[in-house]
Amino acid sequence: MEFFIDDLATKYQSDRCHLLNMLWEVQRKFHYIPQRAIERLAFQLKTTQCDLEDTFTFYNFFHTHYAGKVQIYLDSSVTAAHQGQMDIQNVFEQELDIKLGEVSSQYDIGLFETPCIGMSDQGPACLINFIPFTEMTTKRALFIARQLKKGVAPEELVGQVSPKTKKKLFNGHEVTNKIFQKKILLGSYQFGLAFKKAKSIGSQEIITRLKTSGLRGRGGAGFPTWQKWDLCRSCKGERRFVICNADEGEPGTFKDRVLLTKRALMLFEGMAIAGLAIGASEGVIYLRAEYQYLLPKLERELKKFHQKNNFSLRIQLGAGAYVCGEETALLESLEGKRGEPRIRPPFPIERGYQGQPTIINNVETFCSVPRIIEKGAKAFLAFGTEKSTGTRLFSVAGDVLRPGVYEWPFGITIKQVLKEAKAFNPYALQIGGPSGVLIDARQSERRICFDDIPTGGAITIFSHERDLLQIIHSHLQYFVQESCGCCSPCRAG
Repeated sequence: MEFFIDDLATKYQSDRCHLLNMLWEVQRKFHYIPQRAIERLAFQLKTTQCDLEDTFTFYNFFHTHYAGKVQIYLDSSVTAAHQGQMDIQNVFEQELDIKLGEVSSQYDIGLFETPCIGMSDQGPACLINFIPFTEMTTKRALFIARQLKKGVAPEELVGQVSPKTKKKLFNGHEVTNKIFQKKILLGSYQFGLAFKKAKSIGSQEIITRLKTSGLRGRGGAGFPTWQKWDLCRSCKGERRFVICNADEGEPGTFKDRVLLTKRALMLFEGMAIAGLAIGASEGVIYLRAEYQYLLPKLERELKKFHQKNNFSLRIQLGAGAYVCGEETALLESLEGKRGEPRIRPPFPIERGYQGQPTIINNVETFCSVPRIIEKGAKAFLAFGTEKSTGTRLFSVAGDVLRPGVYEWPFGITIKQVLKEAKAFNPYALQIGGPSGVLIDARQSERRICFDDIPTGGAITIFSHERDLLQIIHSHLQYFVQESCGCCSPCRAG
């Protein structure tokens, strides 16, 4: 144990900013975080055992007790429940002879639940050793459970369960639009053209073009991208950082998953252009733990990127905490701490990652940048509304015949959404996930844009057969579980 931890500390230069990486390696080896490992790690990082325990117990996917060589995580979201997740759970419990939250000593398999895993369009779904299994049925669950009992590795089962599902999963589940067929983000793309152009026009012109385009952050708040970058550029610091928030933890959201599978190089290029704009030479992508099956492909794409670009990028895997989608909580997590929001000011543009000026944008925002630089602001302004320019991606799930990721212009109406997705007997729409708004499906002329109904990109449609009070109850339970406990209303219950 001591040799293993000492080697880890050497590998990561005893850098606290790599604590999550070290904890993941410990858990992969021992299938939980042993007390002895924490004691030795505390010694190597020159901190206290209490400090490290306080940190790693904050995250959902780190276990304090043995969790099994094989770990099954069932999606506990509202959408999964409607798709029949309880039937899947019952099959696993009966076949493995355990209850949720237990580990089978006979088969060395643990059964757990976790909030939305970014597969609402392909549910019911689960993660087995963080490999996703989608479009589950009781028959598939029974087959998987019996194969796991025989010792078959989860990675060997993906293709056996459903080759078509595997192909769809790793290529991105993008739906072809019928109403709006022109695309910006998911249209044809050639890596490198935008960065070359950005380098020739310089930092000021990059920001000017973003300002002209009206690009606003695609994470939900909609802050003008150019303004954030311009302010950061003027802040004093020894180094500057570009951080990508790829922690789309809002239940019902999975659009960034498609960009990560289909447009990884576009994301890297957007971050490199941001580096040119603010004077940064390094960046970090904070990837949600549920997407770690994408890591091998992302790392391969990153090698291609580094062969043609000297902007230094690395990927940091999260560990399961909804609040880390908030930018200052994300920074705390990147620095190897509990993912608790910081008090502002100072803002990240002044004092962000490692105390240096930092810009944080999400995957879709960074992917929009190369398109604006390459095609020009006018091409971007051809879509959307006055206050909400361009197109954006929408994760559409629920009671629809065509779930998946759509690229639509801002300003699309509820009526058009329902028609495109082929909603059946629509009653209500949850716009922006549980933290967004729930609207009546009869509000058909309302538009999705910052001018009317803003959203982070998630649209879940419920039919008349659904119990809205049960849906709201489930959302509240989710927030109880995911609260960071900083504000008194959450602490008081």
